[in-house]
Amino acid sequence: ASAADMADDDEIALEPGYVFHPSDDGLITLFLRPSIAKIPFEDRLINHADVYSADPAELVGEHRPAPGTHGSSSVWYFFCSPRFTSKRKTSGRRQRAVGGGGGGESVWKSEGGKKAVIGADGRRVGYLQKFSYGVYESSSSGSARTFTRLGWCMTEYGLDDDAIDGADKQVLCKVYRSP
Repeated sequence: ASAADMADDDEIALEPGYVFHPSDDGLITLFLRPSIAKIPFEDRLINHADVYSADPAELVGEHRPAPGTHGSSSVWYFFCSPRFTSKRKTSGRRQRAVGGGGGGESVWKSEGGKKAVIGADGRRVGYLQKFSYGVYESSSSGSARTFTRLGWCMTEYGLDDDAIDGADKQVLCKVYRSP
């Protein structure tokens, strides 16, 4: 979209000073669940892009950050399909390979397992999982690989695996620079 198109969208989208800072359970119940269920809702606050196909700096350069976030504290939200490097979906530590090549292997590396997201009523509404973006490089001896973080973080929000499967599988990703 051109800068003129974006300016037009801003004028109709939100009131001046609006800040988009939803809670974890709000992201799942107010945005992800309706999107998966194909329920019409206001989704201009969340971009549609494959987070796993591009370097995060390139990705965010092509999309608008969340309203009320600026500069180094900008946050971007994306709907996309999850992608795994491991064939074993059940393993707790998953990484998300990023398309392209180069000297090392660029990945979103899991910084821990899935954590439950609890709604206002005390029931589990889904999960979140945190990732860091970086490059795996082999040492000169070839035996060990080191992971170098490149300053980008992502929180992936999803519904529990048994809730939905197949082509409609979708996650909501929050992408930001490491504080």
